[in-house]
Amino acid sequence: MYNCTFSFGPFVLCPDRGVLYANGKKQDLGDRATRVLALLAANHGEVVSHADIVAAVWPKSVVEPNNLRVHITSIRKLLRERDPQNSLILNVPRQGYRFHARDFARSDKPRALEPQQYNCPSALSPLIGRNEDVQDVLAHIGKGRLVTIVGAPGVGKSRLALHIGNVLSQQGAMIRWIDLYECNTPQHVRHVFSEALQANAIGESGLTLIADNCEAAVHDTAFVVEEALKENPSLRILATSREPLYSEGELIYRLKPLSWQGTFSQGQIDDLLSTPAGGLFRQRAYAADSFVDFDKLDPLLLQELLELLEGNPLAIECAAAAPEIRDLRALLCRLSKGTASLVNRRRTASPRHTNMRVAIEWSIKRLDDPERALFAELGVFASTFSSSEVNEVAAPESNHGSTLLPLLDSLVAKSLLEQTGATTYRLSKLTRIFANECLVDDGLTLATQRRHACYFLVRALGKIIASSVEEDRITAQILTIWADLTQALHWALFHGNDVELGESALSQLSRRHLPDWCLLQLASAVKELKGQVCPPLRRVAEEPRRCSTNGAFGEVIAFTSRSPLGRESSVASASYSDPHSSAKNQSAV
Repeated sequence: MYNCTFSFGPFVLCPDRGVLYANGKKQDLGDRATRVLALLAANHGEVVSHADIVAAVWPKSVVEPNNLRVHITSIRKLLRERDPQNSLILNVPRQGYRFHARDFARSDKPRALEPQQYNCPSALSPLIGRNEDVQDVLAHIGKGRLVTIVGAPGVGKSRLALHIGNVLSQQGAMIRWIDLYECNTPQHVRHVFSEALQANAIGESGLTLIADNCEAAVHDTAFVVEEALKENPSLRILATSREPLYSEGELIYRLKPLSWQGTFSQGQIDDLLSTPAGGLFRQRAYAADSFVDFDKLDPLLLQELLELLEGNPLAIECAAAAPEIRDLRALLCRLSKGTASLVNRRRTASPRHTNMRVAIEWSIKRLDDPERALFAELGVFASTFSSSEVNEVAAPESNHGSTLLPLLDSLVAKSLLEQTGATTYRLSKLTRIFANECLVDDGLTLATQRRHACYFLVRALGKIIASSVEEDRITAQILTIWADLTQALHWALFHGNDVELGESALSQLSRRHLPDWCLLQLASAVKELKGQVCPPLRRVAEEPRRCSTNGAFGEVIAFTSRSPLGRESSVASASYSDPHSSAKNQSAV
């Protein structure tokens, strides 16, 4: 008997054990038929004569020709029932039979006779800030047989699934771990699942299969998962993916970034480091440099760093291991150079996690052309935006029209875009930076930023001013788009060579009853442009101390003086603004 294993489609044939599996379930195929199939598989693609089959399977018997045909018919029937798309055994007239499968694979490593209970790797570092997520996912597993952890690139889906696998194993569950990262064909997906399910010979005690990186072939995986669950009643599957499988019975668990918000005062950095994101930063920074003195770090700069990273575990780990960890100002300057500057220094990291650019790019490569074009254009927005604003700013030649909402929904499903309301959305800061990098790569930066500036500085601002005679109401509405207004203003004045557009918007804004911190931003822009301050803004520029009690003045300092990047990063600084700044700004009025 052959000391190897044959895999094809949903089947795994173990000749040494005389067993055929389909989707991990043992098939009822007689001993003689199994030996015939093994002989044909061992000579894959070649014709095996009737005489050779009889000599191998019935070495000491006289066999009627019809007897062999009966076994061939039973084999064909079973294979066709499990895989109706393929005809695997071909009759060659007057010669014999030929076995041929498009996705045939042979493994010379024989199967162990006993099922392997646990192949989930052990975690080498603690899971930080995910206690609630662990309990929630375990509760989902108790309610359904298919649970999918869905989240953005680098948010920690695989790490959470690994921890849950360890927990379930300690509770006595049978666990198998498979990684679909390199699966790019339906045959490859079926082969990986069949191998995992066959190896465990699922019994009444059941099996929990953890399928990581299902987004690599999400469509094919959805079908294979559904088939496996239908054929194996005691099977449970925990999947990780950047988008849902949308299989029957799927429970979706949306994994959010780690929380980084916290209250702290100058000199009390422990408050920041006690947040989940801060705790991960502390642990990874200490692992990279055990001599780092956290008490000497500037709390304001650390808060700015954590706000930029927005609780993304991969981004936090990359930043914490950077050489500039003791100088947060230098680290922020480094990160301003783009997502590729967030480098994962772990040599054994997955290829898709070598840096944040690669991690996000892994998802972008799976977008179709309209999705990718829209994603890049969304990077121009500095804060939360609505679908109607996207319609105004998107390129006319894109012809989104009635397809805009489905495109936005698709980006949300693929964890590249966050939906904050019925028709409002936002990009995370790092994803927004990458989207702007896509605009640069496509040569569309100037055109997209010009449409953005014209919309917010002319149409949006004009509509707000004309909508009411109540100054407080106008001010409140201006503050809801303040981040995009200031970004558009800086582009018009310093990058778009459209000073007239910028000065017109400045003139309208200077006549509004804006908070002092807003006027100080405008004053800074005017000083930069002309070396002087226009009269309506002079009082704020000359008396910054008068604003120091304003609750939002910290943001002004960050914008005008504390930024390590200076004037060259004015647009980037606006893009780093808090996505919920409108709410904070209104509370500061």
